[in-house]
Amino acid sequence: MSDFKYLVTVIIPVYNTQDYIEECVLSIENQKMDVSKIEVLLINDGSKDQSGNICENLSKKYANITYICKDNSGVSDTRNIGIQRARGKYIMLLDSDDYLDNKSIKNLVDFFDKHYNEVDLITYPIYWDRNGKISLHGRYSSKNYDKGTGIYDLNQYPHLNQSTVNIMFKNEFANNQLYDTTMKLSEDQNFDTALLMKKNKIGFVEKAKYFYRRHGASVSQTRNNPYYCFEDIMTYNECLLSRYSKNGVVPKYVQTLIINTFNWRVKSDMLLPYHYESELFDSAKERIKNILKQIDNDVIINHSNCDKYVKLYFLTQKGEFVSYNINNDGYKIFCQDITMYEDQTIDCYLYKVRPCNHEISIFASFESPLLELTPVNEYIVRGIYKNGEKFEERYSLDVSNVPFRNTKMKTAHTFPFTYTFDPTKVKKFSFYIHINGYDLTFKPIYIKFSGFVKKFHRNAITINGTRLSYSNHSFKVSHQNLIKDIFDILRTMWFYPRKHIFAIQYFRLKAKTNRKIWLYYDSAGVLDNGYFQFIHDFVKNDGIERYYIMDGDNSDLLSKFTLEQQENIVRYKSKKHKDLFLKSSKIFISFSSLSIYSPFKEFAWYSDVTHYELIYLQHGILHATLQNLYAKEFTEIDKFVISSNFEKENLKQNYDYLDNDFIISGMPRMTKFNQGNTKNKILFAPSWRQYLIGQLVNNRRALKTQEFLASDFYNQIYQFLNSKDLKEILEDNDLYLDFQLHPIFKPYQKYFDLDKNERVNFNFEKHSLDEYKIFITDFSSYQFDYIQLVRPIVYFLPDSKEFKAGLHSYRSLDLKYENAFGPLCFNSNQMIKEIKNIIEHKYIVAEPYCTRMQEFFTVSDNPAETIYNSIIDI
Repeated sequence: MSDFKYLVTVIIPVYNTQDYIEECVLSIENQKMDVSKIEVLLINDGSKDQSGNICENLSKKYANITYICKDNSGVSDTRNIGIQRARGKYIMLLDSDDYLDNKSIKNLVDFFDKHYNEVDLITYPIYWDRNGKISLHGRYSSKNYDKGTGIYDLNQYPHLNQSTVNIMFKNEFANNQLYDTTMKLSEDQNFDTALLMKKNKIGFVEKAKYFYRRHGASVSQTRNNPYYCFEDIMTYNECLLSRYSKNGVVPKYVQTLIINTFNWRVKSDMLLPYHYESELFDSAKERIKNILKQIDNDVIINHSNCDKYVKLYFLTQKGEFVSYNINNDGYKIFCQDITMYEDQTIDCYLYKVRPCNHEISIFASFESPLLELTPVNEYIVRGIYKNGEKFEERYSLDVSNVPFRNTKMKTAHTFPFTYTFDPTKVKKFSFYIHINGYDLTFKPIYIKFSGFVKKFHRNAITINGTRLSYSNHSFKVSHQNLIKDIFDILRTMWFYPRKHIFAIQYFRLKAKTNRKIWLYYDSAGVLDNGYFQFIHDFVKNDGIERYYIMDGDNSDLLSKFTLEQQENIVRYKSKKHKDLFLKSSKIFISFSSLSIYSPFKEFAWYSDVTHYELIYLQHGILHATLQNLYAKEFTEIDKFVISSNFEKENLKQNYDYLDNDFIISGMPRMTKFNQGNTKNKILFAPSWRQYLIGQLVNNRRALKTQEFLASDFYNQIYQFLNSKDLKEILEDNDLYLDFQLHPIFKPYQKYFDLDKNERVNFNFEKHSLDEYKIFITDFSSYQFDYIQLVRPIVYFLPDSKEFKAGLHSYRSLDLKYENAFGPLCFNSNQMIKEIKNIIEHKYIVAEPYCTRMQEFFTVSDNPAETIYNSIIDI
């Protein structure tokens, strides 16, 4: 080790990780080498939990650990202190909630010693640890590091972007590279890039492992939202281009870093600052384009992690002319004589195959970079009838408003269609798109709800005695064949590792049954529309077996069922549930998540043999923009129960549903409210905010108390609830205000300090909604109950910019505020003014809100009966 006291220094910044720090340190102390040659610097960055005490005890127990305690200054400054104090030949970084494999340090040191003069930084694989489930980070797969352990020239491998702390680098003492403490993000990438650009090479050690733990206390992705960092993102990438440019040439590696950043931000819809006003927003888009203009076309086209549609989006954004050539062999897409993409077929995403009376219906969409460059308005079906006669049919094709499935940001278009055929007449058929005199056939991309499964090599399904199979760009239609069915089962078993389990399930569900079985579901612990429809249908004497599926131990809910009905309650995921599920013909759900109604872990296990019809009863009217959850392409929903013409038009225009997909009845729980039950009360029920609380991990959410207390959401609501003006209004009009905080935000309840006003209270119990004279919310679906009641509504959105930026789970509403049912307020003063106005007008709903409320619903007198009649006739 010559002049070095240690072989390696491991720097561990510590901040509030009391549950993980000991495991982190032990992963170093248990290394398969002489640990006395490893220096460990535990640097407590002002932790407020017990992390400091744990670190101090560890430093007393292990001689190679130095404990440093300091005031909070951020992770970059903390790492710099470690770098400046390091006495090892090499330096490593390790976050205090992560850990290493026990051979990692030895393997890294051995490699670095061997290649000391060739590189300044080496990296090694990250493995995700999601509650004990370990998986390799895709960046470190053999696809990228195709030589395995070795030295990689970044001129030849510019896509090997290094942006994280799984690194080892040389200790150059006074000449050490330090972290930029002014940066709010990308500080790791900035540090790594500065080291890599010295020699333009990176070392990779395959047999070392950095385990990156994902848990509720992990740093949230919220801070990556452009609301917090758009200017920083742009400034940093502009600086990268200028800093490393030599004679107007920017290294390919640096260009690829930028495309990599833009790529993941496009995929997660975190590139554009949606909270900016129009002129500023346009300027922001121009700034993005100017950065893209400095990226070489071949860097975009050859980027290994960039989707073909995103590549096309980047090229068009930078103003490049993209053209195509088509002939009998297929088509090619070019940009400045560089082939960007080529294919012989058009991708056809196969979403659903369903029985439709005596016919079979296929719901699919055409998607291709070629369709972004040339207009199409029809598709062609060519086939052969069973009598040998050929046929050709042409159908119109429209572009969808649903975002392309591979990205949350809209970068490409899809062309959905529904094709229905008679299996007794059609023998074979294929789809075509006609472009510039050439017919391009289709290549199916199997989506899980279709029944076809690529990983099982399942290219055939059976529906009501008809076998539909795919081969050589065509679908073939034939009668169900037992031998072929058995072959399909055996082939599926071959590709599924737990073959014996799969075989049992498959032979069970292949068994024929003449039973008619309907299943009803709600979410765990809730009796919603599934319950109300079950209660209604249970008394029908129509030969149908009905079962209510209940998740968990909900003995307190059993009293809502008669003894006879209780006999037909089945526990979720029980053996009986699985058996009934596989044989069911109708499934009624009030929540659309597959995990709520399917008892199986993977839909692919049974998707080719279950042909139930899924009726979505809803649990509230869909009014937020949630295409990624409810678009027809992304769900198994066959019938959508709706309560208004607004829903019908919205679902058709923005979610790709058709007229025959709807049951216009109202939700089963919709009943006439008692208009005479009003009390002198106001209900204030804001929704929760995703950006102000941690992700759900093991049924727990980490609190973000500091962020919550600093938010406009909290401060404006607090100011409103505790204002003297509100107190006077309530006292003068003998009113009380019930504040119903969302259950997810219940841990923050104590911070609202409602003791100052005895007329403002937390609403712990769910009172009847018709008791309240005024309803205040942001975007809660409770508003629709008050629309039905025709009661005054006031919308209070104190964090409108954060909402528009997408910091919640969605950033826009399908039912826009300007078309809604009450005034929109952004602060406490506006709220006080609107409440005064409502009281002055004797709680009568003002125009145009009153007319909108009265005309909104299209609800039958007995929604459950209407739903039953609609379904029983199908």
